[in-house]
Amino acid sequence: ELFLNSSDNRPIHIYARSGENMSVAAIHFKNGIQTSIDIRNVPDVGMIDDREIRKFRALIEQNLSQIVNSWVDYYVYNRKPIAERIMKPVE
Repeated sequence: ELFLNSSDNRPIHIYARSGENMSVAAIHFKNGIQTSIDIRNVPDVGMIDDREIRKFRALIEQNLSQIVNSWVDYYVYNRKPIAERIMKPVE
């Protein structure tokens, strides 16, 4: 499960939850170009395992434009994000 958190702002943060574990990715940009994705644990919650982290990073990379659009819709236009289920496999 991937989601935004309404208390975050810049850089773009996206959360991944797998069972009881959760991690957060900060997506950094410079001059409009994505430069890095930093994945870390969420305080007081177990971190997702290495396999899930690889899938999390791949999902972000494969869906970056949708993530940015959702973030802009929420934080700039104050629109509620529409939940979307991504069904394609992640390597």
